[in-house]
Amino acid sequence: MDERMRRKLLRRDIGSYGWALLIYYLLMTLCVTAAMMIQSAVLLITGDVPEETALMGNGWGYLTACLLAVLLIRIWKGKAFFTGMWKSDRRMTQGAFWQLLCLTISVQLVFQLLAIVMETLLNLMGLSIIESMEMASGMPDTFSMFLYYSLGAPVVEEIIFRGAILRGLERYGKRFAIWTSAFLFGIFHGNLIQSPYAFLVGLILGYVAMEYNVFWAMVLHMVNNLVLGDILPRLTQGMGDVAAALLNQGVIWLSVIIALISLIRNRRQIREYRRSDLPSLECIGAFAISPGVILLTLLMAVNALTMLIL
Repeated sequence: MDERMRRKLLRRDIGSYGWALLIYYLLMTLCVTAAMMIQSAVLLITGDVPEETALMGNGWGYLTACLLAVLLIRIWKGKAFFTGMWKSDRRMTQGAFWQLLCLTISVQLVFQLLAIVMETLLNLMGLSIIESMEMASGMPDTFSMFLYYSLGAPVVEEIIFRGAILRGLERYGKRFAIWTSAFLFGIFHGNLIQSPYAFLVGLILGYVAMEYNVFWAMVLHMVNNLVLGDILPRLTQGMGDVAAALLNQGVIWLSVIIALISLIRNRRQIREYRRSDLPSLECIGAFAISPGVILLTLLMAVNALTMLIL
């Protein structure tokens, strides 16, 4: 096989995950649209006028898309994928889990600081990121959306991003697989403020899935979504603004302190990990110019800008 053909096959293999995510995005869009249309029809038949907030709270389309995605991955990757996905190189300890959880929650501080900077800059252009922030951090107000955020999304997203994608790219290097799967995880959210946050969380979950297994990435993902997306908002609902802010920031800053102590104590191992298994420029280039990845990035960028402008 000549060098040109080898690079073409490399680009096709790496880029196939971009096409897979495009299919999943299309599938999710179709399922969500169908669920909203069914709900609208039922409300109209019963004589109720369908409200936009009620339709947006319909999570059954997302849950249906999750089930169909698992089925498609089963067909695409085969039975061996689901058995091999749980392989573990290290045993998760209680201390490691809590440190990783605090590190994951502490990324929320980056989200808040980034939101302040972006809102300030966008206000200069007459734009605002408030609506995008509310979509990214809003508490699920229906049972179906609660199921999706707390169970459906963490399980299926870990199967897709840390299972199929990360494990599929692992043969090109651990660090390459972690960074590229996190990049795809970030842009797939299609939200100007949520995508950088999801990228950083994706790095942590990618490390967990690579060094431990996908199960622990699922658990971290679920707990993070529950704490930040449901438990804290519900606890602070009846509080005053000051008390709610103190509780929210207290949880985040406590997580930041624990995470910093953990990073400082393990700085030598972290330094060695960063220096090992450097990704090749050839693989990075193949990923960057693959049509599936480029089209997915452009689609999600348009989606993020549309939410910002409209």
